[in-house]
Amino acid sequence: MVKTLYICRECGFAFPSELKQLIEDRVQVFCEMCGMPFTLAGVEFKQPSVRRQVPPVKSYSREAIRERNRVKFSKAIKRIDTLAFIPILILSCVLLTTSWIFIDPANWINGLVSNVLISVAGLSIAYYDIKQITPKIKEEKYDELLLDTFCYGILGCIFYGSGVLILVKGILIFIYVAIYSKDKHHKAYNFGLKLKNSLNSFSASAGFIIFLLVLANLFITGINGYSIIAGIEFLIALIGPINEILTIVILIAIIIGISLIPIIILLIDLRKREEIWIKSEFTASDAFKVFILGIFGTAIFSIGIFILLKGILLFLLVAGKPFNWGKELPVIIEEKRELELKQDPLKHVPEELPKEEDDSQPPLIRTGKLEKPEDEISITEIKQEEIVSEEETPEDTTKESLKVTPPIASTITLKDDKKTKIKHDNEQLKLHESLLPVKNDKDKLMVKQYFTKIFTVLSKDIRRILLELDIPQEDKMALLKELAYLAKEEQLKYIESVKQLYKEIPLKLIKRIKKLPNVKSEHYDKIIEQLNFMNVDEQFEFIKFMEQNM
Repeated sequence: MVKTLYICRECGFAFPSELKQLIEDRVQVFCEMCGMPFTLAGVEFKQPSVRRQVPPVKSYSREAIRERNRVKFSKAIKRIDTLAFIPILILSCVLLTTSWIFIDPANWINGLVSNVLISVAGLSIAYYDIKQITPKIKEEKYDELLLDTFCYGILGCIFYGSGVLILVKGILIFIYVAIYSKDKHHKAYNFGLKLKNSLNSFSASAGFIIFLLVLANLFITGINGYSIIAGIEFLIALIGPINEILTIVILIAIIIGISLIPIIILLIDLRKREEIWIKSEFTASDAFKVFILGIFGTAIFSIGIFILLKGILLFLLVAGKPFNWGKELPVIIEEKRELELKQDPLKHVPEELPKEEDDSQPPLIRTGKLEKPEDEISITEIKQEEIVSEEETPEDTTKESLKVTPPIASTITLKDDKKTKIKHDNEQLKLHESLLPVKNDKDKLMVKQYFTKIFTVLSKDIRRILLELDIPQEDKMALLKELAYLAKEEQLKYIESVKQLYKEIPLKLIKRIKKLPNVKSEHYDKIIEQLNFMNVDEQFEFIKFMEQNM
């Protein structure tokens, strides 16, 4: 039997038996040495079947799918937000500019005033949406807009249905917060706190808008079918022309009283807003006060409807407060500190701060030479050093900083009852050469420069910055005392840290942070960085925990 051997024309490579069978089956093969295709005269080979690589199916984890859906949801809210305020803004402007066309000539005063009030209410809703809601949506702070957008959308729908887009946006925000909440502990109670903060932020402003809409309706329909002016005329005709002036005075007093009571209620709610915002735990008395205020507000023009809802919500928070509320935060912070301590043990080593000098007890200055090292010394009535004045030159500062003001009527008492009374009235003692740590001139100059930086003079720039600081006067005086012991570069850094502290943190927290033990000024930025990730309630809990554990 004759065996056929197939040879590559290019390199002379003999194809193995495995490829021989493919050649006889008229399948195109390639040389394993040079890679050239094998060819035969008069024979057409078919291309071998090659499996196409199937692209791998991307598998997403549950967290990745949830995050992707969250991003899409957020984008949808932002798109609606760009158009939500446009209908109510256009309608308000049109009604305000063209209202005189549709006014009844016989009753033009009531029509004009009502149209102006309705337009102002619509513009107020659009302004709140642009200035308060839109910036928070861009920052994705949806927790702070849980009910704001929804309730303002309802008020906008009263305005000829122009707030429907704001209402849809509010519904989407409510669903977003309910689905993508980041709370891990006490979700129901935390959700109630978010509802409380949202209602608390707009209850007064929404009540004012309701007040405008009710006044506009009164000017159109009046009470019991009469407009306000028609009611005045009817009362004058009923009483008679004799008591006409008295009737007008009584009616004006009634109208002013009815108008002032809602404004007073809204001002009370506005004043209590910060107090309610800070609290995360409430008592029955707190809820009862807000509830009563809401009842009075709802009874007059329904302006207190949101205050009443806030009071009901506070009652629910009082009833549904968890037993271990407020105890998880210290545990979480302690676990986080232990984890960071394991990762970097040197990072959390507490630094010892120098003890603050008491103004009532001046620093002790040791003078003279002791005869016995075991003798005890008691020094009284010592005069403090004077800080270098601003007019002195650097050379004078260097010389003066190396001088010590002598103590007045110093008394040295020894154990063996040897008493020596030393008086230095006008004498100044220079720093002895042996007290210097080095001997050569170069190092002596460095030491002298160091002593000149102990007491520095505030420059004009530093004083100007201090005058511009918007902080209490007591804090300014304390800041001046602290800056006296710092160099100019350190003064600027210290002032910047204080400015940043007062800029981002409430005044109550600032005072508590500055009273924390074992905390330097350079640590303020780190504390602020931690507080920026917390809401107001968590910030106060965090500072309280630091006060108890530091």
